[in-house]
Amino acid sequence: MRKFYKEFALKKVLECGGAESWKKVKVGKEVYLINDLDEKVFKDFSKQVGVSIDKDGKKIIGVIPEEEGTLIKDFLDMGWDKLFCAIISQNDDSKTLENRFKVAIYIAKGL
Repeated sequence: MRKFYKEFALKKVLECGGAESWKKVKVGKEVYLINDLDEKVFKDFSKQVGVSIDKDGKKIIGVIPEEEGTLIKDFLDMGWDKLFCAIISQNDDSKTLENRFKVAIYIAKGL
């Protein structure tokens, strides 16, 4: 069981290489929140939460805006990565790249 928390438009899609994964990013697909982006592929993203289409965090499609994802990042930094689950809620090719993808974040119940 889960409870809806918030929906975010993904940012920095081009920097993350999200354009390479457009066909894999389908509405309803589960994605994963990644908090150690500096240690993965990207530099200077240490204050942001990445969204990956794989559990390993190797295929980052974008990041949650820094000011919006601070609370989520704090929980992920504490190791509470099972607290949140995320799904793609929008992949609209008629919108600009910075507004094309949206992710809905849910809080898991019964931890």
